Amino acid sequence: MQIDRDNFKWWLIYGPPRTGTSYLSRLVARRARHLVSDWGLGHILNNLDKVNDLNTDRFLNDFAQIVLESARRGGGQYLDLCFKQAIMLPAELTQLSKMFGEPQRRIFCIRAPAGFVASAIKKFPNLTSEDLERRYVKMFTIYDQIGGDILDYGPQLSVDALSDFLAPMKRPSETEEFVYRGSERPELVTPLMQDTYDSFRAKHFSGPDAAFALKS
Repeated sequence: MQIDRDNFKWWLIYGPPRTGTSYLSRLVARRARHLVSDWGLGHILNNLDKVNDLNTDRFLNDFAQIVLESARRGGGQYLDLCFKQAIMLPAELTQLSKMFGEPQRRIFCIRAPAGFVASAIKKFPNLTSEDLERRYVKMFTIYDQIGGDILDYGPQLSVDALSDFLAPMKRPSETEEFVYRGSERPELVTPLMQDTYDSFRAKHFSGPDAAFALKS
């Protein structure tokens, strides 16, 4: 069975780790038939074009079916698929678009570096400060290739802002009220991380208090 790519409706959520991608994907999945979250499919898809003598069209068609059959079931019908991959490369999106068609929405999540570092050192205690800086900064450069709407996961984010950002998809009423509880470790933030975040917000956001930027 081949997926009707012209009518298949899916959203992509990506961004640096610890920037609210998991929270947002859980929220969106309440209105989607399927959820794929951090499967790491890039290990398969990013180098697919380098494989010799493979019928890639047939492979991607079959692989799309396997992904949907294996995906977690969502709670709604608004979307066919919510696909979340914190670290996403353009090559992976190229192959996903061949599998499912172009995503109806691309969402890039960001977070102020002080909040990112405070969360990341708990989740990834073995990473060095250089590793954290590299992971953080890299995804901001990848945004220029993937694009999409931008959500800043931080204290400026509210229930009303989330509702406005997700429109016209109705925010699930059964979802808990959003309260940002993240801590901050500004002493661990490098100048490059702070400059990257500040420059990105200055370029894409309407003001310092804006919680999101709609680009599509």
